[in-house]
Amino acid sequence: MSFAITRTTGNGSTPTFTIGFSYRDEVDLIVKVNGVTQTLGTHFQVTTGGTIIDFSQGSSPLGAPTNGHSVFISRATSQTSRLVDYAAGSVFKEADLDTDSEQGFFMAQEAIDIANESITVDATNN
Repeated sequence: MSFAITRTTGNGSTPTFTIGFSYRDEVDLIVKVNGVTQTLGTHFQVTTGGTIIDFSQGSSPLGAPTNGHSVFISRATSQTSRLVDYAAGSVFKEADLDTDSEQGFFMAQEAIDIANESITVDATNN
C-alpha cells in the first residue's frame, strides 16, 4: 500500500485521474506522464475540491494521456523548511499544530513509500 503515490495508465481518452492521498498544497504534487514531469497550471489543473488531476485544463493542456502511458502522481512535502515556527509566549492555534503535525506525518509516509519502492534483498539474498 502506498501512502503518497498513485500509479495508473492512460487509455487515450480519459483526461482525469484521482489523487489517491491527502496533501497540504497543490505545489507539493509531482505529476509525470510516461516519465515526463508535467507542470501545474500549464499541462494540468487540480479540480473537484483537490481530488482530481485534469489534463484537459491548463494554459497548454496535455489532454488525455496516450493509451499505455504511465501516469504517476505523488506528494513531496518540504523537508528543508519548517511550515510552522513557534514563538515563545505565543498562543497555540489548532491550524498551526495541524500544519506542523501534517508536515512530519506526510514526510514519514513519503519516506516509507521511498523505502518500499527501493530494491531490497529477499530471504535468499537475491
